[in-house]
Amino acid sequence: MADEGNGFPWHFDTNNYTVTLAIQNADEGGDFEYAANIRKGSENFDEVQKVLDGTSDKISSLKLEPGDLQIFKGRYFCTVLLP
Repeated sequence: MADEGNGFPWHFDTNNYTVTLAIQNADEGGDFEYAANIRKGSENFDEVQKVLDGTSDKISSLKLEPGDLQIFKGRYFCTVLLP
């Protein structure tokens, strides 16, 4: 859970599947950004660096609403929760 005023930096989860559940809307920010499957098959360091630099064309964004449930392959998705 992200504390008030904080986000959660770009990261990969270490498990095969990750579940997130939106409980309430943020007053501001709170968008969920991700780069899907960029490590599938290899570590893909070049594309990971582009994600970190903000130059990747593989980044998508979701505006989550209360009750939204996501299940995704955390090991292969690079994700961030924006403050």
